[in-house]
Amino acid sequence: KPATVDIVNLSVDLNSERFNAVVSIPAGDPNAQRHTVTGRLFAMIEVPVPVTILRPGETIRSGDVKWMPVQARSVRDTIVTDMDDLIAMEPRRALRQDTPIRLADLRQPLDVEKGSVVTMQFQTPSMTLSATGISEQDGTTGDIIRVRNSQTKLVVDARITGPDRVAVQILPQLAANEGASK
Repeated sequence: KPATVDIVNLSVDLNSERFNAVVSIPAGDPNAQRHTVTGRLFAMIEVPVPVTILRPGETIRSGDVKWMPVQARSVRDTIVTDMDDLIAMEPRRALRQDTPIRLADLRQPLDVEKGSVVTMQFQTPSMTLSATGISEQDGTTGDIIRVRNSQTKLVVDARITGPDRVAVQILPQLAANEGASK
C-alpha cells in the first residue's frame, strides 16, 4: 500500500516562520500512529540559474539556464529573476552552475575588445574621414571608449557604433577651428 499521511493539527507562527503539526500515519486508519512534526517555513521563488559554468565571452542562450526554486528572502533586487534579462547577454565573470545570477555579473556582448583593430570614422556635414585605430578599452554599442589612431598615434574618444566600428567624437581643437572658419 502507498504510505499516506493525514494532518490532524497544524499551527503556524508567521513571525518566527515556524510550524507544528500532528500527523496521522496511515491516513484514515483508526489505529494510525500520531507523530508531532516541527519545522520552519520558507517562501520560495524560482529564478534562472546556469545549467553549467558560463564563462566571459560566451553569449547566454535559453538552453544555458534553467529555473530553480530558492528562498524568496535570499532574492534581492540585484538578482536576475526574468529570463529576458539573461538571453543574449555575456557574463562579466565565470557564473557557477545552479547559482542565482547577479545583474552586475552580466553585460551586453562586447562589440570592441581592448587591443582590437577598429575602423574609426569622423563625419561632419561636409566630409567623412576614415582611419584604422587600436582600441584601448572594451565596450559595447553606444559606449564611449579611447582609441589610438594607428598612423598618428593620437588617442581620441569614440562612440562604438557596431562590431569593430567607432565614430570619433569631435575634438575640442577641431570644434574651435570649425567655429572660427564660419
